[in-house]
Amino acid sequence: MIVAWLSATLYLSLSGDMERRQWRDQTTAAIEAARAQNASPDLIQKAIKAIADYQAKVPDNREFDAERQRLATQLDSTLRVTRIKATTLATFAGPPAARRIAATDQGVYSLNTTAGIAEQYLLNSNRTGVVNDKSMVLALGGNPNLPAGTRDVVWATQRGGRWTLADGALIFAGENAYFYNANSAQMSAIKLPANTPVNKAVAGEVYNGQFYILDSGAGQLWRYQMGGDNNPRGSGYFVPAAGAALPSFPDAVDVAIDGNVYVLRRNPQEPISRFNNGKPAPLRVDGLPQPFSEPVAIALNTSEQNTGFIFIADAKLGLVVQLNKDGAFVRQYRADGDDFQGLQDISVDPLSNTLYIVTSNKLLLMKIDP
Repeated sequence: MIVAWLSATLYLSLSGDMERRQWRDQTTAAIEAARAQNASPDLIQKAIKAIADYQAKVPDNREFDAERQRLATQLDSTLRVTRIKATTLATFAGPPAARRIAATDQGVYSLNTTAGIAEQYLLNSNRTGVVNDKSMVLALGGNPNLPAGTRDVVWATQRGGRWTLADGALIFAGENAYFYNANSAQMSAIKLPANTPVNKAVAGEVYNGQFYILDSGAGQLWRYQMGGDNNPRGSGYFVPAAGAALPSFPDAVDVAIDGNVYVLRRNPQEPISRFNNGKPAPLRVDGLPQPFSEPVAIALNTSEQNTGFIFIADAKLGLVVQLNKDGAFVRQYRADGDDFQGLQDISVDPLSNTLYIVTSNKLLLMKIDP
């Protein structure tokens, strides 16, 4: 019996050693492939993943740590990535949730669309953290749980011609909208007119004294002007010519406006559909070091068509891409470490050159180049 036990133990030990050597050989082969001249980003990423997998299986072996750092630097250089140290404003408790954010000149609004909870984060004077280290929940009639179907949040303000009500937040929830007045800390419903039948709201925006709802189901961008009675007047941005159809973007995920309308779609080959005066104004994205994989959010840092930049968040790649307004690649940002894992939305405060990022479990900010 003892001989049998020793034999079994020796066999298991040798089998374990052989398996570890096999994992090591596979990792080394992936690294060698990534060292080749002009190695593609895919090969470099595969090598980095191979090291991560090996270290997960053999956590006490750190022989590839230096190689992993070298490969990460090589990948950043190949993809023209700018590494940024992000500041964590909040770490969300509970299970991962879908979230949207809106930058203001004093902080950021955050909307948990899974739970229907909106919060305001006011920054301290140094813009390094949140006042009193806590957020303020935006309640509707004293109830912190907003109606089901919340989709997006934007900053509403009289400044810069963005909108015509007091400072606050505009929240879009399916066929409804809600305005939070930051001065009175009260939220009220905005009844949308019957002539704008929202089918599938995916995002909202404000521009030039009007607010907009992107409707991927109807292929329409509904726009609203508040009347003197505080009731909105609505119309469709797209007015097709006789016999023509409305544009189709069932894969739309976000919208941004600077006079041009930019509809972001889950289409890595053609992520942006641009329109001007309701008509297509094609935008060619050019010079990307690697194709988009899963675009999820778009933001602009100016409200003028011919100045500033377009920022696009890619959830799968875990980075933010910066383009000129003509679609030319400028740079892409990645946070130190894995802070951008689960990236969901972005928003820009152009006054302070601050980019806000929300993931499934964190709210972050970082300074960007003007």
